[in-house]
Parts: sequence; structure tokens; C-alpha cells
Amino acid sequence: MSEIRVDTISEKTSANGVAIDGLTIKDGGITATTGAIVFNEASADLDFRVESNGNSHMIFVDGGNNRVHMGAATTGNGTLNIENASNDDTLVLVSTDDDENIGPVLRAKRVSSSAADNDELFNLILTASNDAQEDTDFAKIKYLIKDASNGTEDAQIDIQVMQAGSLRSRMKSDNAETVFNEDSVDLDFRVESDQSTKAFFVNGQYGHCHITGTGSTTKVSYYSSHLGALQLGIGGGIFSYDYNVIDGPYMHNNLYFPAATAKYVGTGPTARMGMYNGQVLFHTGGSGSADGTVSETNRFKMANDGTLTATDTSIGSISDQRLKENIADHTYDIAKFKSFKPRTFDWKHPEAHTSEATTGFVAQELESVDSDWVYTTEWAGNPLNKNPKEDEEKALCNNENKKAAKLGKKDAMYISVIQQLITRIEALEG
Repeated sequence: MSEIRVDTISEKTSANGVAIDGLTIKDGGITATTGAIVFNEASADLDFRVESNGNSHMIFVDGGNNRVHMGAATTGNGTLNIENASNDDTLVLVSTDDDENIGPVLRAKRVSSSAADNDELFNLILTASNDAQEDTDFAKIKYLIKDASNGTEDAQIDIQVMQAGSLRSRMKSDNAETVFNEDSVDLDFRVESDQSTKAFFVNGQYGHCHITGTGSTTKVSYYSSHLGALQLGIGGGIFSYDYNVIDGPYMHNNLYFPAATAKYVGTGPTARMGMYNGQVLFHTGGSGSADGTVSETNRFKMANDGTLTATDTSIGSISDQRLKENIADHTYDIAKFKSFKPRTFDWKHPEAHTSEATTGFVAQELESVDSDWVYTTEWAGNPLNKNPKEDEEKALCNNENKKAAKLGKKDAMYISVIQQLITRIEALEG
């Protein structure tokens, strides 16, 4: 017999059910005792459907489209599609393993006989309908092979999120680096602490960084697209120009540059110091109010050759009478004064003393007269801070700290002239 057809079985024919060549139908179940159970072995366009108590397509095989659906007849275009019409979990993976090893495991495996660099490994795509009822990919996590070479394999993960109608990379990480916002969109990056919502903040529009404390505001310095800035707290910060190596950095207090004009961050005076073309500059501004225009004055400049220029060249010291006692007249020993020896000289290694004076004093000679005017200073030591010929000069000093004088070229001029006057006065008195 080539075919057995059973139209209706209304009741059990025996206690053992109906057995047909190793296949038993009993109590609504089907059991195979030999071989395997195959539905639609002829590969016809034939669907297979299993109902549950409340779902007519709990399991549904679409024979014509070669898809398996669970929960509905048409849930998607994948090989396996699962639909859930409630808020219950759609997919749950459970492991009952009691040991300390991993579980459950969800593995995505790509098998290729010609694996190559940049092969995509796995895409996790989150799709939903937009307000035009169009399927839209709102987020995506993409994995790919960066290096498929045996023994040196590398991979990459790229997390993408929809922004203004396009998927944009938020974080991409591979063997070489982790990059946030590689697509260079206007996207801020913010790290909170327990006290500040902007403990670390990157301004996406201007590319500036902020390290701020509790309640800090964000007032961005933006002179041009080439200005990099770091805000520290509310009123402090550092900025520089990255299109010109001679311009910056600048450190400022209670000041920011929303454009070419300086503004106050808040109420109070302001100050700024910086470097331009090898010069060190100090500026100050009087008191003002938030977002008001700052009028700065250049107070001090040190040129590249060491020349100092300032609006006030006097240097004061604390001299309050209330802080002093045993106050008495001071008369400097004229014999000592006459013993000072203003000198001219040449440096043994002039390349180590560019623009330095060759008129002044010799520290050891000055020390023998009055040691108050001499001190010692250490060599730089660090290769980054060394002067030219430092090792040779250090050897000349027997590897000891070098001596320095508190009296300089101008003092030598004054002392020389005064000594000449003393000589003349003494001659007249004689």
C-alpha cells in the first residue's frame, strides 16, 4: 500500500492508539518510535500551523516563503520571526546551570570559507514605525572583523543612533581606539559626578571641554572654529588657537570670548595671561558684570629675548609697621660698598646665554663682600627644560649648584658711578 489516509478518528481504537509504521497517534499526540517525523517532505507550497489556547498561529511555517513565524502569520521578513501583542517578554533565555560558569549564552556565529578584513559579524537593529507608519531603523549596533589574520584577530563595535533622520555613530571601538561621535555631528558629551551635572563636558557645537563644579554655567569661548578651550569651574579656563603655533595658550579668570570681544563671566574684575609669538603676556580688566564687554590693559610682557616691559616696574614687599619690631636706623658699611666690583665679561658657552648681559657681577666676588646678594640655583636636569650646553656648564661647576647674583647690569652701572663719585669726594676731602 502506498498511502494510508485517515479522515477522522473519533475515539481510541485501542489502548495503544493508532500505530502506522513506527508512528503512533494517541491522545492528541504524535510519537515516532523509529526514524524521524517529516512534514511536507515533498517540499510543496504547504503551510504548517500549531495553535495554542488563544493564538491561531502560535507556530506557523510559511511554506511558500520559507519562513517560520511565532505568534502571528506574518510578523516580518526574517527566517525566524516572533511577534508579541502584549507587554510580556517576547524572548526569554533561561539557564538552570548551578555552577559558576556562564549562562545563558546567546551566540551569533558567522561561518565563512574566505573570511576577510571588514567582514560584518553581526548587526543588532532596532526598528519602529515613524509617524508616517514607515519602518525606521532608530538604532543599530554593528560588529565587524578589523583583522581576520589568524593569531592577530581584531574586531570593531559601532553603536549608531538616529539623529535628524540619519544613523550616526555614537561610539566606535576597535583595537586602536575608542571614538565618540566619529561622524562629527553637533553632539555633546557629558559625565556627571555626585555634585555636578557637568563634571566633564564636551561641547559638540564648538568642540570645547569643560571641567566644572557644582552649579557651574557654560559660557563658551568661541573666537573662531580654530579656537580650542577648556573651561575650569565657572570663571576660569584655558584656550588656544590650533591654526597658528605661535598663538596661545591663554589662561583667563572671569572672562570668555563668545566672539572677538572679551566678556565677563560674572561680576568682578578679570585677568588673563598667555603666550604669543614666544612672548609671555599679562592682562587685567576692571570690575564688570556678567556678559559685559571687558576692557583689558596689557600690564606685563616678557619678550622672547628676556626683555621685560610693564606698566609698573616697581616690585613691592610687605612693610607694615604693625608687623615689625626692633625698628632702628640702617647705615650700610661704605667700605663694603666700595668693595663691590662691577665687571664686564664673556660667557664660556655663549650659546647657553643668548641675550644675557655681559655686564654685572661675579657671584663669588660679590659673596665675599656681602653674601646677602648671592644665592644658589639648581640645574634644570629634565631634558625638556635643559639649556644648551647645560651638561658642559655643570661640569665646569664640578656638578654643584650654580651661583646667582641678585644685582644685575643696572645695579653695576649705579654702583660704578657711585664708587667713582666717592673716589672724587674722598680726593676733594683729602
